[in-house]
Amino acid sequence: MGFTPEQQAVIDARNSNVLVSAAAGSGKTTVLVERIIQRITGDNPIDIDKLLVVTFTKAAAASMKEKILAAIQKKLAEDPDNAHLQRQETLVHGAQITTIDSFCQYIIRNNFNDIDLDPSYRVGDEGEMKLLKADVLEELLEEKYEEADPDFLECMEYFATGSRDDKVEEFILKLYDYAMSMPFPEEWLTERADDYSLSEEDFDSAPFVKKALAGFTASMEECVEYYRIALKLAMDPDGPYFFGDLLENELDQASAIRQSGDKSFDEVRAMVLNMNFARLSTKKDDSVNADKRELAKNYRDKAKKLIGKLQEKYFAEDKKTICAHMAFAAKPVKTLALLALDFKKKFDEKKREKGIIDFGDMEHLALEIILKGGAAQYRDYFEEVMIDEYQDSNNVQELLLSAVSGESEKIYNRFMVGDVKQSIYKFRLARPEIFMEKMAKYSWEEGQPERKISLHNNFRSRSEVLDSVNYIFEQIMDEDLGRVRYNEDARLVVGGTFPQPEGENPFATELLLGDVTDLSSDEGRELEASMIATRIEELLERGVVTEGEDSFRKVRYGDIVILLRTTKGWDDIFRKTLESRGIPAYVESRTGYFSATEVVTVLNFLRILDNPRQDIPLASVMRSDIGGFTDEDLALIKAADRDTEKTGFEGDSFYDILLRCKNLEQLQPLENKISAFINLIEDYRQRAEYLPVSELIGTILSDTHFAEYCASLPGGTKRLANLNMLKEKAVDYEKTSFSGVFHFVRYIEQLEKYEVDYGEANILDENADVVRIMSIHKSKGLEFPVVFLSGMAKSFNFMDTKDSVVLDMDYGIGAPAIDLERRIQYKTLRKNIMGENMKMDILGEEMRILYVAMTRAKDKLIMTGQIEIGDEEKPSEGSLRGRLGRNMLLRNREALSGEMPYILPYYLRSAAGSYLDLVLMALARHPDYAKLCESVGVSCDPISRSDEVPFGFRVITKDELTAEEINRDVTAKVRLDNLLMPTGPEKLRYADLFGERFGDGYAFDSFEGLYVKTTVTELKKAMLEQKDEPTHFIFDEEEIVPAFIAEKEKQAKGAARGTIYHRVMELLYDEGDMTPDDRAGDLVNWMKKMEALGRMPEGASDSVDEKDILAFYKSDIGERMKKAHDLGRLHRESPFMMGISANKVNSKFPDSEQVLIQGIIDVWFEENDGLVLLDYKTDRVKDESELSERYKIQLEYYEDALERITHKKVKERIIYSFTLGETINL
Repeated sequence: MGFTPEQQAVIDARNSNVLVSAAAGSGKTTVLVERIIQRITGDNPIDIDKLLVVTFTKAAAASMKEKILAAIQKKLAEDPDNAHLQRQETLVHGAQITTIDSFCQYIIRNNFNDIDLDPSYRVGDEGEMKLLKADVLEELLEEKYEEADPDFLECMEYFATGSRDDKVEEFILKLYDYAMSMPFPEEWLTERADDYSLSEEDFDSAPFVKKALAGFTASMEECVEYYRIALKLAMDPDGPYFFGDLLENELDQASAIRQSGDKSFDEVRAMVLNMNFARLSTKKDDSVNADKRELAKNYRDKAKKLIGKLQEKYFAEDKKTICAHMAFAAKPVKTLALLALDFKKKFDEKKREKGIIDFGDMEHLALEIILKGGAAQYRDYFEEVMIDEYQDSNNVQELLLSAVSGESEKIYNRFMVGDVKQSIYKFRLARPEIFMEKMAKYSWEEGQPERKISLHNNFRSRSEVLDSVNYIFEQIMDEDLGRVRYNEDARLVVGGTFPQPEGENPFATELLLGDVTDLSSDEGRELEASMIATRIEELLERGVVTEGEDSFRKVRYGDIVILLRTTKGWDDIFRKTLESRGIPAYVESRTGYFSATEVVTVLNFLRILDNPRQDIPLASVMRSDIGGFTDEDLALIKAADRDTEKTGFEGDSFYDILLRCKNLEQLQPLENKISAFINLIEDYRQRAEYLPVSELIGTILSDTHFAEYCASLPGGTKRLANLNMLKEKAVDYEKTSFSGVFHFVRYIEQLEKYEVDYGEANILDENADVVRIMSIHKSKGLEFPVVFLSGMAKSFNFMDTKDSVVLDMDYGIGAPAIDLERRIQYKTLRKNIMGENMKMDILGEEMRILYVAMTRAKDKLIMTGQIEIGDEEKPSEGSLRGRLGRNMLLRNREALSGEMPYILPYYLRSAAGSYLDLVLMALARHPDYAKLCESVGVSCDPISRSDEVPFGFRVITKDELTAEEINRDVTAKVRLDNLLMPTGPEKLRYADLFGERFGDGYAFDSFEGLYVKTTVTELKKAMLEQKDEPTHFIFDEEEIVPAFIAEKEKQAKGAARGTIYHRVMELLYDEGDMTPDDRAGDLVNWMKKMEALGRMPEGASDSVDEKDILAFYKSDIGERMKKAHDLGRLHRESPFMMGISANKVNSKFPDSEQVLIQGIIDVWFEENDGLVLLDYKTDRVKDESELSERYKIQLEYYEDALERITHKKVKERIIYSFTLGETINL
């Protein structure tokens, strides 16, 4: 392929450290692979194992190796005798093209003796590490409490919430995680111990004070602008000239404060406190425009109010008071930092004892080896160090890879490629600052030892997508928010060739908003999903996407993705809404596994095996298919034990109630079921003592047939995959240093607690034609023809900034000042500044996440959100009208001040609370913004800036959406009616159409009469009738009977005899202690009792001949069935659905088609040598042969279904005839 000049420069650059800023879609991976190929095949070729290539994921490393190998083999095909290429083909498999973790392991394995590490070490599983951390932390705090050190006790009182230590534990673990992202974690923690030991002499040089003054002076920008606008209004010919002197004086004071960056904290504070605000003149002059007078006054008031806020935020206290208040926190903060240090040492010891390391250890142990002298061997060996996704590096990785390169020896052989605009892993403590420091330091000039190159040609997306991305980010992203100025070097340029549409442009970026009052409600999310569904339907009907360089094709479901900031609480609503509209949707999520019903049920089963006296897990299992209890059953059991006060058992667990009440008379119908369940629990509790957890889970799933049950439910394939995944996790757990059910349950709970979710099992074919729903993080590196960026109005999560302790890698610990003696808490400037800094970091990260999301689109980008339109007269600030009005002030300010810098003011961007805020403030300058304002009744003056970037705006109210749905349903019905019953010209048109299309006969006559789904009963009838005539319809036409007539017929006829017999047999053994020796009278009484309890229909006992039931009791099959019940192997009324070849139904149907069959198996149970299938019949027949002939086909289908479900062989197929009182083996 041809490369652009910038790409070629990246490929060819030699003898320098090269930093490549590669924008989204710029072909970064292709260029990196080509650079590697050139290094091993070009001038002065080197061996590929002389290159160290570090990338972000194992999948990316494997893919890169495959591409390199393919390129080598291609060149070998052209020059098969080339010995160097043959050598590279061999070396590539062992080359260090790898992740940072794997490279660290490579160093450790080859140098473990240098760090006194057991060579048989293993890498701990993430869940195991969480569990071990919890144990070590608990042990540490217990020891400290026993020692009763006053400083420790004060620290716990200082930071704990009430009587719980959870918050302190959380802070210790956070401090540990932050420390482990630093090259020397113990040194960093030791430094943190002195964070609040600050003297007045050192105050002004403290980093947080400098940050505070920088933040304050930046905020004064807004104040100065207000004064400038007010003064401009005063100086207008018809303006309030008598305000001029006052405004000019206050503007000078505000400007001086704005420029006070070189002054001390107390000096700036004095300037702010001494700012003189005089009273505005009340002079009256008819030549002065009243509106301008009022507007100038308003802007001056805004400036005064802002200065007051800034004074309170930054200068409420002088430095002496601030230092005094910080002293309150000095000792608790020091103790907290030292606790984190103690935890690290204790955790390290525990890991050494167990012979394990974690991922953090890998980097630090490798760094230790390198710094002890190991760097030289790698520095001398590797010709070049290449780092992909460099923007996501942390401090440890930076020092490590810098050391193994030749940088310390003035050998410039580092190649770093990434895009800071796509650095979205702050939660993993990535440091995009590392990338930006080099961007500031490196030169654009060729030949320099430290050189930077920008790749901003995007080969993925159309100009409509890229122009809209540029339009928004040129206004909102800079070094202060986002870490990079979005200038000419950063903006995206179209690199690909795309066909251009004729007429109206179908690719314009859209903003689609829905009116909703409660943004956090499910109803609001359903509304947004419904809007998206409507737009998808429109796209499938009229939309196109690019195919190749010169053509279009229609949109398909598989072209579309819906991206969400988080899928939790959104994905299921979106999927269900789309599917209800006939749109196939699939959720690709890293969450939801532990909340999947089948996984929850099995985990709850394990919980009660460890401790059955846990009511919620116990009720969950009892209500599941494993227990088979109903809500009514649980209520009856609880009601039967209502006299707990008398018996002294108040507060007992539900399991205790089960044990106590199983023999109560009022629970006689449930006695066997309760006993069987208790026996099941006790049996598995015994097994849990010696079985590995994975084997225990497998046994539970097999013996209870829970896996088969889950497989038969909707989404059965995924459910089964989830259960198999749980078994795999149990196998992983068994490789850890823990064992047993108790620790496995804790292991899973730790994963849940720290949100380490695996996502539900993925069973989707990557080429499936479905709409995908995924998180923005999941989409990174992917591309889609049509992208819906949804949930735009969801608020950013700033909760961490409000925590009682905030952490920052540069500024350390931020804590409140608490006078424990007087019980007074003071805000500290340090904590306030750190909280504000954290908030801006979060906002910058969210800005980068927005960039990643928008750049996934190839052809079409549609942004959607839900927002309250707001009151017409007094809209709230958060409503759409409120936001539009606030953005109108921006347009007015720019028009009044005469200044229109392209980047929006910092104070405006820093106040954004959602993606919608960021996008709307940027679009406020768009010429078509007025259309959005007008659509909701907000007045909007034209703006002078002209932009050719196409944007579409639309606001949909709930009424409009409802009307659309009604119209869609009515239209569909009218179309159907016209098709089925055409009249007039339509009738003639359809007659001609049918004649034209079907006059030559039906091309697929073999499909005639083929149905999609049927029942075993109807299929049996159809196949018996095939001997006489072909089957066209096998469903009985439903007789429509008015409800009042149907009710009378029901009362007159009673329940059908066969149905009643089946119900009796379903309750047998479970509902009461009936035995084969019971008399007929007892059986009648039992049935009447079942009627009274609502277990059988009223009058049912009159339809049953008790002798029939007693005869079954005493039969051989009856005794076998009872034995199976007692062993927990009996299954009754088991529904199933399966597919069979259509040819088996009717020989004229094609073999390639499938027919779905559904049915219910009366009874099946397991004996040692196979399964027994039993069907009851009440047909009035003369002999056995009649029943055999009539039901042979039916039982064959039951046998097939049962063997498919259980993967076990059916050894007997039996019919029991109540009429004949005989057992018939088929």
